[in-house]
Amino acid sequence: TAVPGEFMTHYVTEGSMEVTLSGKDGKLIETRTVGVGKGWLKLPAQGQQVKAEKASTLFIITNSEPLVKEEIFERGKKETLNAAVFNPLSDYTVTKPWGCENWYVDTDVYVFKGIRMNTGFECSLQLHEQKIEVNLLLEGRAKLLLGQSKKANEAIAAHHKKGGKQSDFSMSVEEVEAIKSAIQPIVIGPGEGWKALNHDIHQVLSLETYYALEVSTPHVDDIIRLKDLYHRPGGRIESEHATSLHTPIPS
Repeated sequence: TAVPGEFMTHYVTEGSMEVTLSGKDGKLIETRTVGVGKGWLKLPAQGQQVKAEKASTLFIITNSEPLVKEEIFERGKKETLNAAVFNPLSDYTVTKPWGCENWYVDTDVYVFKGIRMNTGFECSLQLHEQKIEVNLLLEGRAKLLLGQSKKANEAIAAHHKKGGKQSDFSMSVEEVEAIKSAIQPIVIGPGEGWKALNHDIHQVLSLETYYALEVSTPHVDDIIRLKDLYHRPGGRIESEHATSLHTPIPS
């Protein structure tokens, strides 16, 4: 049971849940069954009761500071949430060269995504200057590179000092390969996770179709790509969002 006052995000990773939401006055808003791969939001003005219909696992995020006007950003447009109704997770999906991202929740406090990477593909060798992210792998296996590079940090600082942006930062192939080879890869599987802090270089290569949950600070356009097979620059890729749609969330 959760009382009014908290903003909470829920995602069912196993089984199903019966969710009953009520208003501040205690009156019923809705009772709904939520299955695996789906979820909902509990707003500060709502109370809730959650019952597992069978053996189930629930992933929950609780904010540590209040939202501004209880807004969901939806990458470019703001929507004020309605405390009088059941609010499911967003179905906004961004197509990537290696798979897709399901942007379940996008607020001024945190962002919650599902990351699906097809077998044999990899994301950029990258780092963030502000963004902090935590990932939990639900299915598949992946090779993970995660580490720091003093040389990369010095090059980025010099680039910014000259007025450079994330989108036009670059290093030579030899420099990037030296940085990459200095980081020992590890293999991760379901139930395992990882965290990238500021300036942590990281890259995921999917050995089997990879699906992970990612919770991050709201700095979603903060990215420096040291190496990218698809020749994408750093920062926000406008074309990826321009072609993205509200589509059914894959289960």
